[in-house]
Amino acid sequence: MNNIQKRMHFRRALYKVLQSAEEPVELLETGDRIFKVLDQEGVLPKFSRSGGDSLMMMGSSKVEENAFKDYLLFNTVIELGSSQRRNQPNLEDVGLLKISYRNLDKLASKFDLWREAQEFLDLNEIQRLDFLTGFLDIMRYRTAISYEYLLEPRDFKMKIESKLDEEVLFHNELRIGQLQGYSDDADNATREAQVHRLSWKTGPLVSWTSKVLQVERDRAAEIVKLVARNLANNGWLESVSIRRVGELLMIKPASVLLSAPAGDSHKVCKKCGLVHHFQELNLCTGSKCQDLVERQFRDNYFRFEYSRGFGDIVPLNAAEHSAQIDGETRKNLEVKFRDPEEPLNVIVCTPTMELGIDIGKLSAVYMRNVPPSPSNYAQRAGRAGRRSQVAVVNTFCGVGSRRGPHDQYFYRYPSKIISGEISPPRFMLDNKALVRAHIHSLILETIGTRVPQKIGEILDIEQENLPLKPDFKRELEAAVSGAKNEIIKTVHDALKTEIEQYDWFNDAFIESTINQFVQDFDSSFGYFRNEYEDLKKTRYAINALGEKKRLTYEMTWRRTAIENKMSDMREGGKDYFTYRYLASQGFTPNYGFPTNITLLSLDRRGKRDAEEISLQRDRAIAVSEYAPGNSIYYQGSRYIVSEARLKLRAGRPVTKSLLICPKCETYYMDDEIKTSGGACTCGASLQDQNAINNAIEMPDQFAARRQGITSDEEERMRLGYKVSEHYHRGPRVTSWNVLENGDPILTLSYEHNGRILRVNMGTRRVEADHQEEGFTLCTACNRWIFGEENVERHLDASNKSYHCWRNATEEEIIRNLTLCTESLHDVVTLDCEPPEEVDPEGYEAFYTTLAQALIQGLQISMNIDVDEVGSFLLPKDEGKFGVLLYESAEGGTGILHALQQTAVMHEVARQTREILHEFDNPEDQCERACYGCLCNYYNQSVHEILDRNLVLPFLARLEKAEIVQVEASKEGYDKLLGLCESDLEKSVLEAIHKRKLPLPTDAQKTIFDRDAPIAQADFYYERERLAIFVDGPDHEKDFVKESDRKKREKLDAMGYRIFTIRHDEDLENRITTLAEYLGV
Repeated sequence: MNNIQKRMHFRRALYKVLQSAEEPVELLETGDRIFKVLDQEGVLPKFSRSGGDSLMMMGSSKVEENAFKDYLLFNTVIELGSSQRRNQPNLEDVGLLKISYRNLDKLASKFDLWREAQEFLDLNEIQRLDFLTGFLDIMRYRTAISYEYLLEPRDFKMKIESKLDEEVLFHNELRIGQLQGYSDDADNATREAQVHRLSWKTGPLVSWTSKVLQVERDRAAEIVKLVARNLANNGWLESVSIRRVGELLMIKPASVLLSAPAGDSHKVCKKCGLVHHFQELNLCTGSKCQDLVERQFRDNYFRFEYSRGFGDIVPLNAAEHSAQIDGETRKNLEVKFRDPEEPLNVIVCTPTMELGIDIGKLSAVYMRNVPPSPSNYAQRAGRAGRRSQVAVVNTFCGVGSRRGPHDQYFYRYPSKIISGEISPPRFMLDNKALVRAHIHSLILETIGTRVPQKIGEILDIEQENLPLKPDFKRELEAAVSGAKNEIIKTVHDALKTEIEQYDWFNDAFIESTINQFVQDFDSSFGYFRNEYEDLKKTRYAINALGEKKRLTYEMTWRRTAIENKMSDMREGGKDYFTYRYLASQGFTPNYGFPTNITLLSLDRRGKRDAEEISLQRDRAIAVSEYAPGNSIYYQGSRYIVSEARLKLRAGRPVTKSLLICPKCETYYMDDEIKTSGGACTCGASLQDQNAINNAIEMPDQFAARRQGITSDEEERMRLGYKVSEHYHRGPRVTSWNVLENGDPILTLSYEHNGRILRVNMGTRRVEADHQEEGFTLCTACNRWIFGEENVERHLDASNKSYHCWRNATEEEIIRNLTLCTESLHDVVTLDCEPPEEVDPEGYEAFYTTLAQALIQGLQISMNIDVDEVGSFLLPKDEGKFGVLLYESAEGGTGILHALQQTAVMHEVARQTREILHEFDNPEDQCERACYGCLCNYYNQSVHEILDRNLVLPFLARLEKAEIVQVEASKEGYDKLLGLCESDLEKSVLEAIHKRKLPLPTDAQKTIFDRDAPIAQADFYYERERLAIFVDGPDHEKDFVKESDRKKREKLDAMGYRIFTIRHDEDLENRITTLAEYLGV
């Protein structure tokens, strides 16, 4: 938003320069002239990085002044290119700018230069000038201009960007892209420049020549070469040598003139919209375009804005207010926003502004969509008019966004958003990790030990592996041990309701959490240790490189950012304040923010020059949003995800094996593949299915700032990534039958903390990149690489621009990496037969529509946000599917668990039918699906198969159905019983079953360390990683005891929990202890 405002401000100044000039202005003079206009109008921004408080020049140096003038010139050069964004037309697009070329009419009249092109001489002199102008315009539209900072973008960073306050920059919104030029001979396979062929028959220059001179393309190609030669020999074009590319023809900046055309009616291509100022030719330069038409620009909005005087403008100065911004910055923004003397007058915010912030005289609130609930609406609307002044509250009801159906529902029924019932917050504490976090918080409150605010005072930064400082650790251990009884009482008082509600929440669980407190506290700094060590290694490598040669501007900037971040980490700055850090790791409650996150680090200019900051996303979202090569926008700047920060073992990424069932798409990880027996639970064989052996957990990432975008990057972004979702059904699933007149029409199965895997197999452009599926990573510098050509360049020591700065070898390049992330969610699967009237060809449409429709119904009936519930289909036999719904929040909020209640299901079905227009007038109903019911931006891939008519009869049946719980099946128990190898094992299993404890996931499970078998557990609980060994009399033998000890110590070191039941122990007592282990 700010960039748009600043660019419009720049265009006003440029137009004022041209409007006041008596003759065309030379391109190379525009920077000085624009600067002068801004100064005279009193709107010159604070461009100096080191300057004083004056809006003028006080405190700035001549170097900075010249840098800003050059920056204004740079943007004028960019302005000469064809408009990149139709919703932000430039001055030329609205008839306020005319580009001409110095003395080009003289070249048109030089008969002796054109003897080889009689067709050109057959035109009159004005037509020849128009032709040559169009020829140069075609090159100009591509920004094929030999301007120094287009040729050397690194010089632009060092000589201009580094000298100016970041607040005055606005070019980041423009896709400047690669260097552009024309040649028939230069190499167009490299990425140093985009080479346009000069005289290719399909090229725009040949097309323009053929069209104007009315000649065949072969002849036109010959004339193009002559035109280019004459333009180059006489000063309008110049040949520029580009390393690894060759000689490219570009327009000389000194030949370009700018002026403001008279009148408000101009010739425009009726097809592409380009404005032309030819005197006689009535043709567009576009290859597929023809005639021009007169267009009136008098009422054009942008023309009006660009031509307004500066005194008529209300400056717009916006700032972002979200959880991605650190707390100190947010507070400063609020102070500035309240102060009428500050320029900040717009805040673009997420729900961070919804509660507890009083802006005082705020007069307007704009909501870009309808909030999820009446309470959200009341809070957001209540930000304005808090001093009893008149306030305007506008809510935009979207149709093309993700919230389309939700917004359109309230557009049709507006009273419901202000009169609906305010639902109490939903929260499920049936989540051991969350309860432990609350107990940790109570422990810290109870013991009274001062925990330093700076992590550098907790960890010994100078020691290897950054251990807890010994004195602090001893003090913490003593304090927890000494206050144990008081802590237990405090937990009982604070969480009494939850203790009564959940069987697993007992004294054994509380004591176990207290006993593990110091160890868990220590472990919570694991991320900090890894991050700090990575930064230290990178700084060391940069310093080592600096000892051998002069560091580049980018490397110097990077080192400064690293040093500043390491200081923040030690001193408790930003997100490294101790308590904030502990909450981010889930050690203490994080109040709605996910703890299973991926961090994206990026460098930006801050108070201390270069700073590294971190953004975060739920890992399930980050696997695509923070995927290699993706673009991230932060505070007006664009960044490309370029490096990984991942766990290494012996210099290689820690990989996993992943197998996906070809039939039902259930996933198996690591040991599960070996213990699956070569068959999936759906009955499909896994014997011939190839496992993915290069799967890695979604790593933290680093993004580099970028101003341009190459055509390859743009295409990669457009096509996106190959992302899929998979479910591994666990042993603790509860099922309900949905009955119509006593007959089941749907089976609803619920699993608390079900396992869902999200997989990113790479970009969809891998074939064009000449690489196999997956991502390619250099483990020397951690850079992501796209395409084999770029791998070669990365390893080529002679390629100074792209060579790995840590001198990688082929062995350090890893290909075919797959990104994945596993997370726990509340899951509901819906299994039903398709209606009889739906043909097999329509099965997928029925199940897809049902999933999308139910999500819309849940949003309205439960007042939930669009991101709170997701879905995907589970393939089944005969082309049928199951529908899987899952809650996004860790631990769940009870949304899906409530679906087993008949009244809730009825309400969801009723609201869904209402959203699908069933009760609207026939003339207001869509034919199949629309943005008012089912369609939204994020389900575009299935728009063509969505059909509300397929599901409406089924939803009507659901609204009248009864829900009855299904009794637990004995099938799982019988299967485990059949795997028992002794009577003692059978007795143990029978005792577990009799006590109604959760059944083991598996029996006789072999546990591996990579490919080496370690031990065979008699019973195994997968989620708890609990191995149960039932030891008969044979285990009393010395050599067996010794073997057991070694195996179980190995398992313990690998992170498995061990539970032993001996033949001479009281079985009932051991089962009671097992129940405590399981938290039941």
